Amino acid sequence: MMKHYAKQKKGIKVFAMLLFFSVSVYCQDIYVDQNVSGGAKDGTSWQNAFEKVTEGISAAVANNTLHIAKGTYTGAAASTAFDIDKSLTIIGGYPTGGGTSDAIANETILDGQSARRVVIIRKGSTLKGLIIENGKEVDFDGGGLQILSSSTLENCIVRNNVCEKSNDTDVLGGGIYCAFNLTLVNCQITNNTAGSTSTDNTKMVLGGGVRVKGVLKVTNTLFSNNTANSSTGSALGGGIYASKQTEFYNSLIINNKTSSNSSSDGAGLYASGTSGSSSKAIRLRNSIMWENTASTDGGSSFSSNEYSINGPSVGFFTAINSLIDGEFLDGNGNSDNIDDSLGAFDPMFTDKVNNDYTLQSTSALINSGADSFNNTTADLAGNTRIVETIDIGPFEFQSATASVDDDFTNSITVYPNPASNFIKISNNFLNANYSIFSTLGQKLKIGKIDGTNNINISDLSAGNYILKIRFENAIYTKKIVKQ
Repeated sequence: MMKHYAKQKKGIKVFAMLLFFSVSVYCQDIYVDQNVSGGAKDGTSWQNAFEKVTEGISAAVANNTLHIAKGTYTGAAASTAFDIDKSLTIIGGYPTGGGTSDAIANETILDGQSARRVVIIRKGSTLKGLIIENGKEVDFDGGGLQILSSSTLENCIVRNNVCEKSNDTDVLGGGIYCAFNLTLVNCQITNNTAGSTSTDNTKMVLGGGVRVKGVLKVTNTLFSNNTANSSTGSALGGGIYASKQTEFYNSLIINNKTSSNSSSDGAGLYASGTSGSSSKAIRLRNSIMWENTASTDGGSSFSSNEYSINGPSVGFFTAINSLIDGEFLDGNGNSDNIDDSLGAFDPMFTDKVNNDYTLQSTSALINSGADSFNNTTADLAGNTRIVETIDIGPFEFQSATASVDDDFTNSITVYPNPASNFIKISNNFLNANYSIFSTLGQKLKIGKIDGTNNINISDLSAGNYILKIRFENAIYTKKIVKQ
């Protein structure tokens, strides 16, 4: 009897240990840092982080969270660099050695090296704070991401990806192809291309930026400079091609293109819809479609072509508190939109030529949205989402501070400019707060000016930036260049 009891007790102990191990793995956080020095490199902490994202994905089980430190990760030398085969949350934007995630300050890049698709998601996952770039797919769909289960992207940039085929098949999604539902929050989908050189004019190119077959929900997101092009077949949806219910909140669809020698349509958005009233609704709220263009002569000339609503979606497109280039959509479920029926409205973007779509202080889009459509606290640049009343578009104008005389602003000198490590301010702004922004309005650096009047910019990447100094209830702005 005692022998039997001892065996039973031992079995219970082994079972408890296995159960504890299973629960601990199930809830485990996994860490990746390509700059890790020493440690066990088993992913259990920042000190023992894996060096490769692929190692973290391989070690993970369903519902684990991967934390990735800044850097460029190239993944596997296969048809897809990063294969997510279980439901995961993957978060980038951490400084080397760990800390608080900040996707703007700590760029975490998954790079396809213009040789392979960057990411495939086979099980529903959430990606946060990642840049997915330089993907290339020539056989299947989705140059940047192929998503085969409902997923979410948050604070992600999908850029410079290509899905381009010469075989006689449809081409789906230059930046993203999603076969199920997709949610985008505070994302940028930019400079992606879907293209075909097929001689079969029945084949289609759908979605230069995004092709989504399921429900698409979009908040504070920018779709810009994406292209769908075809030699002989149809090119539809330069920015987005949507098949089911699609909702845009505080988003901007701008400067996307479709090009073909035959059928070219829906340069900004093409919506085909499916049967059933909820599944075919296309909703634009506090959002903008602007300067999207289509060509039917192979790219020799382009004309305005903001959107195309076809199939079952016809009659289910509504816009509220929104702006569409060259149109005014009040009535029949549409209301409080900006009137551009005469083509004379200027959104007053800060620097449209250089893709800076933040708003100038005189823009009529400021305080013209409806707060009820917002459920976020930060805009696309990471700044406060609502100042007074919400603005139309993904960027919230921040300054409610007194303006500064231009002559006095011009008298301030920032030198050297360009600079490598430090800039110096000519005027005495002792203890003034400063902020440095990207040209997209993303806040990258904050601090106080000390007695030396120097600001350290050695941690910024080479490029153009905006310096703002807040002093005595006024804001002074200067452009700076980091070498």
